[in-house]
Amino acid sequence: MRFPLVSRAISTTGAWRLAAFLLVVAVVVKAAWVCDDAFITLRTVDNLLHGRGLTWNPGERVQVFTHPLWMGILVVADALAPAYWAALLAALACATAATWLLLRRLPEHAPAVAAAGLAL
Repeated sequence: MRFPLVSRAISTTGAWRLAAFLLVVAVVVKAAWVCDDAFITLRTVDNLLHGRGLTWNPGERVQVFTHPLWMGILVVADALAPAYWAALLAALACATAATWLLLRRLPEHAPAVAAAGLAL
């Protein structure tokens, strides 16, 4: 037995989620930039990958980062691609994953909630 109103509501919800997801990805790609603080992290990652440790200047024992999880993500990403692009792609991947998880958790009847959340 088919329920046309139910299947139409489900496909409409899926369309809203897809549209919201694509909107967030487009905004993240359009607004991508790297601030000076990120270059401190990128130099620290470069030092680590070249065997000089997690420092700004080799030989100094000072922790120059405050985000160990992001540092770990960038170490792995930088091993796969150039540092600048690795940081941008890692940020895009994290933002995309967070958006997808958020949109999957929204109630089926809440496209307005998704639109309001994205507007913030």
